[in-house]
Amino acid sequence: MPRKKSSVISEFFQTKLDFGLEETLIMPQSVSSHSFKPSQYQQAIFDAVCSGTRAIVISAAPGSGKTTTIKELVPYLPLDASVLMLAFNKDAAEQLKKKIGALQKERKIPVVDCKTIHSLGATTLIRYGLGSNPTDHYRKYSKLAEAYLKGVGIHDRDLTQALADFIEKVRITCPNQSEQSLWTVCHRFDFFDMLYQDNKIWKVVLEAVPLIIQEGIRLARDTKAINFTDQICLPVEMDLRPPQYDYVLVDEAQDLSPIQQTLVLRAWNGKGTFIAVGDRHQSIYGFAGASLRSIDEIIDRTQAQEMPLSICYRCPQMVIDLAADIYPGIEASETAGAGTIREILNTDVIDRAQPGDLILCRYTAPLVSMCYELLRNGKKAMVRGRDLGKPVAGVISSIRTFCKQRRVQMTIDNLAESADFYKAEQTEILSGDVTEEAEIARLHDKIDTLLCLYRAYRSECYERSIDGFKEFIRDFFKDDKKAQSNQITLSTGHRAKGLEYPRVFILQWDKLQEPRAKTNEELEQELNIRYVMVTRVLWDKGNPDSGTLFLCRSEDDE
Repeated sequence: MPRKKSSVISEFFQTKLDFGLEETLIMPQSVSSHSFKPSQYQQAIFDAVCSGTRAIVISAAPGSGKTTTIKELVPYLPLDASVLMLAFNKDAAEQLKKKIGALQKERKIPVVDCKTIHSLGATTLIRYGLGSNPTDHYRKYSKLAEAYLKGVGIHDRDLTQALADFIEKVRITCPNQSEQSLWTVCHRFDFFDMLYQDNKIWKVVLEAVPLIIQEGIRLARDTKAINFTDQICLPVEMDLRPPQYDYVLVDEAQDLSPIQQTLVLRAWNGKGTFIAVGDRHQSIYGFAGASLRSIDEIIDRTQAQEMPLSICYRCPQMVIDLAADIYPGIEASETAGAGTIREILNTDVIDRAQPGDLILCRYTAPLVSMCYELLRNGKKAMVRGRDLGKPVAGVISSIRTFCKQRRVQMTIDNLAESADFYKAEQTEILSGDVTEEAEIARLHDKIDTLLCLYRAYRSECYERSIDGFKEFIRDFFKDDKKAQSNQITLSTGHRAKGLEYPRVFILQWDKLQEPRAKTNEELEQELNIRYVMVTRVLWDKGNPDSGTLFLCRSEDDE
């Protein structure tokens, strides 16, 4: 059959036609919407899918319209194809579902399932009769860890929770459970106490991890006790087959963990195209379990063709130039304004920041300090990301363990002094090994954040206790959905993915790269976080203040 310009037929169509199944096919009535004009990069992607390319990795620059690209790709797919779109979180999945729904009202397109990866895992478990409400079993592995430790004569609440958290990271990131692999997970995710308390604890951990994981699988199979992590891990661990789709499109592919990669790829039946959308230069979630080389691993596993989506429709030209100095390849839209980049002192932010602005920083402690300064100056401000409080509150448990080992009782009154001693000892233990430098930096940020909040807690609260301080920490960090336009939003660079603001301040720009970063992976992550923060700036031709980036430096650099 000749290939007509007005109707591009994919290999999926052609294969069916060759077998005499023409009568079952329903061709799309139209390919693109009236208002959408694809860029050269978008059109190349559409053509590649239609020509039957087996797997594609779309390297999407920040603000390059990847959601629009995914949506506008759908009309190019066969009407009788099964299509799965996977978003990184529930909000993104709902937005995608709405856009696909609007598209369905305009023309005939294939049926599209929009899910999160958790939802795909849950659907898989339900197919095998393992459906369960994960909130009913959120403490499943904490209970298993507690039972195991008590069985070997260890009664330690902090170690119990640490072991449960450690097992979660192992399942998400570690294909095998060799001692070397577990040791790597311990270092990567800052489980210092289990490594350095004493050899006995580490031996217990090595024995406990595989046994607890197997017991978790047994409980799921026999009693349907399933938590949120189980939804992703169990389908792979139990070798269950997820629902099958001809076309699978996964967003934010740079942030997939190894087990997420496996689950997603198992949902693809190989008949159509597997499409991963992401940007290796925005890979900054290694601390949360994402594979640091997810994009390259997907290419290796699928032999995917990598295609660029390079035009940024968000940022002004000056910001694009700065971003291109970090990673070449990003391009400004033809309609982008010039924008503004200003260098100011960190201390000038208090006067210059106004409602609707975004303040970013590499670390949490400076954000907490800046937030309190803004509040003291009568400006509404909030630190974005409720989960930021968890590691800060968690370090209190590590300090308590540290004190117990020295037969000292930790109290709210000696917490600051104990934190300083803990910080010094852990730094000494970790120093001397270049692979530990990133861990030292994260440790220092957690302790510095803790001490900043501790000073605020002591000045604001008359009745003080450790439990009261933990609650104070939880309340300080706000849920992302509570960000409002009438206040100043503060965020770490890691929490800034997906954000765009007309005016953006980056604190400590002159000290943005962590000086302790030494390995190639650590240096790459530092460049990635810089790239992500710079590209949060939104240019809007209707807003004269938009497109402004403030690079804030320390006073001692004058």
